[in-house]
Amino acid sequence: MNLINKKLLQQKIHSFEFPHPEKLENARKLLEGWQKALKDSDLEKTKEKSVQGKFLSTFLEDILDFNEN
Repeated sequence: MNLINKKLLQQKIHSFEFPHPEKLENARKLLEGWQKALKDSDLEKTKEKSVQGKFLSTFLEDILDFNEN
């Protein structure tokens, strides 16, 4: 089982356009937020499942603009 549909990934790669500066700035802010959260928290005490959904949503949808539609 693949994490990402290969056919859909190929379609996205062929239609990729570099994001506008505003999108890049938003992605930078999201990444900085995750970095800060990782630095400020004790990950050994954090359950993976508790952050998995937000992580996938942030990185795949918000930063990489990947969705199945």
